[in-house]
Amino acid sequence: GRLQWALQGICTWVLAAVGRAVGYAAFSGRVLWEWVSYDPMWAAILSKGVLCMSLSKIYGEYNYRDRKSGVAPVPVPADIEELQHAIFNAICELPSVLVAFWFGVTFR
Repeated sequence: GRLQWALQGICTWVLAAVGRAVGYAAFSGRVLWEWVSYDPMWAAILSKGVLCMSLSKIYGEYNYRDRKSGVAPVPVPADIEELQHAIFNAICELPSVLVAFWFGVTFR
């Protein structure tokens, strides 16, 4: 429904802003982990919102207006596929030792 679309849109646009700021190629598990303040629930919620954003009906849903309320769904970033790819890769890096314990690791 509308609430789900709104929450997915918030997650998508927030992580799109972070991804664009650091560059999708540099968006890693460490970046995600630091950005969510080391909170696994927050990482899961934001990532799920981005990954569940529908790609199959973007344009149809964007042009559709809810007849009851007149509210259009949240627009999707043009680079959604690149964003989803970066988020998926970052999530896959989260269980690594370098991400989970990176604040205690000294690099030489």
